[in-house]
Amino acid sequence: MRSNPPTLLDFTSNAALGRVLRNPTPELLDRWAGLSAYDTQESARRQAHWAAGRGRSLGGFIAVLEVGSEIRTEQTFEAVHYTIWGEPAALLACVVHIVAV
Repeated sequence: MRSNPPTLLDFTSNAALGRVLRNPTPELLDRWAGLSAYDTQESARRQAHWAAGRGRSLGGFIAVLEVGSEIRTEQTFEAVHYTIWGEPAALLACVVHIVAV
């Protein structure tokens, strides 16, 4: 997350923001319409530090979510990574805790 408390913008996908995906495939376009998530706070923290070391900021906060059946989730890319899809307001409503990276 870029802000604490999080906003709808924190839960808006790259696709919904109008960002263009390089080298799109149907599978990647589907994931572009979702958000990246990790199985644990530590996994998310590791990814944030890895990205920062390469000049990319993923934000300074981690949102812990409890998602129900109305939110689509799928394990993608690697064992600890998930993509989640849902309306920004529905995802924001799933936040139960915010921690600093």
